[in-house]
Amino acid sequence: PLAERLQLDEARVGRLVGAFGMMVGPTIMACGFLTDAVGRKGVFVTGMSLIALAVFLLAKARTYDAVFVAVLLLGAGWSGTVNVANVLMRISVPQASLTQAMNFYDFIFGFGAFAAPFILGLLLKRLGFGNGLAVLGGLMLVPAAMGVLAPMKPDTSIMDQRHAQRLRGFGRSASRSNQMLIQHQQGPMEPAKDEVGNPGSWGALDVNED
Repeated sequence: PLAERLQLDEARVGRLVGAFGMMVGPTIMACGFLTDAVGRKGVFVTGMSLIALAVFLLAKARTYDAVFVAVLLLGAGWSGTVNVANVLMRISVPQASLTQAMNFYDFIFGFGAFAAPFILGLLLKRLGFGNGLAVLGGLMLVPAAMGVLAPMKPDTSIMDQRHAQRLRGFGRSASRSNQMLIQHQQGPMEPAKDEVGNPGSWGALDVNED
């Protein structure tokens, strides 16, 4: 319907399909680094929001350039969403049930991919092209809102973990330096003896002789 609406030939339609694929490649790698940097929730919510924005833009597009931009946004949003969803599927279930859960998730994904064209076709037939896509875009905001509410634990970014590790390492180094400074000021250390002459706790050795 979009090709007929904008009178696009096969070459332009092919470029749109290619643009989606070319956008997915680099952005899905970038989203992996972003997920480590800012956490899963931010990437997932941004991805779903970009998908919804792309669908809304397609609903209102009147030029080929607008459609091209919408397809690029769709590819970027898809990359962010899939990147996080693949990880969440593995950490949301116990390890013993992972195989069963992955098969169930694959079934849900396949069923959605099978049913979505029929549902979209009904929406376009009953509501028209623009209104049908607008409803679809509104539906895309539902998982975005669910992503905001979902805990997605552990969602601490790798950057935060590394920063915390550096702080802990700095604290340990400072503590050792303080201990060495105190020992240097007090003098050499030797085992102290208790009243019966047995080795006891460490104490400072008085280096001054009478």
